[in-house]
Amino acid sequence: MARLRHPRPMADFDPSKAALLHENLNDHFVLWDPRRADDWRRSAKPHSDGLVHWDGYVFDAWSPEMALAPDAVKPS
Repeated sequence: MARLRHPRPMADFDPSKAALLHENLNDHFVLWDPRRADDWRRSAKPHSDGLVHWDGYVFDAWSPEMALAPDAVKPS
């Protein structure tokens, strides 16, 4: 199972920058496209446990690094 090298909390995620997000429900990674930042700002639902629900995903961590095998990443 692939992991982020330096996972960061979703509270620190800046949707205007490229990143790799970890999707908690299916334990996979999503390559974030900053062109979707406005949609994130409108519809992301942060929860008190640190998870963020957005567009059918449940994200729990992110990283600015691309340090995984390509097959571990799904485009957003």
